[in-house]
Amino acid sequence: KNSFVYASGGKGRNCAERFDIETRSWEKVAKMNVVRYQHSSCALGDQIYIFCGMRDSSEAQDKDFYFPTIERLEVGKTRAFWEEVNLEDSPTVFLISPAVAPLNKNEILILGGRSPDNLDILSSDQGYCSDAVIYDKRDG
Repeated sequence: KNSFVYASGGKGRNCAERFDIETRSWEKVAKMNVVRYQHSSCALGDQIYIFCGMRDSSEAQDKDFYFPTIERLEVGKTRAFWEEVNLEDSPTVFLISPAVAPLNKNEILILGGRSPDNLDILSSDQGYCSDAVIYDKRDG
């Protein structure tokens, strides 16, 4: 069984790649649906999840530069693609660079992150959120 480390996005990029630990080589995987950076990601079973992040300011209007979305990639599929899961109806606004961690085979903890309302606050904790939310893949 192969073991991979996944890398995704970056400013001006919607690409994703994986590093094969056994062969010590990189290969491209499907491109994400949107260009995003300052996002977070984790694996849950045979899926990679990407949470939130920001888009390039040239593509955004006002506070529309952050993504309250998740993208999900099925890594075992031959022709894999990223599927977007919209979280705008969530009771909590999903933020920029939250911490994420799998809790079990169905749930991911989403914790903290920068608030899009306080991005100008760089040197204090006032721009950060202390909320914790559990994302359940069975709901999305």
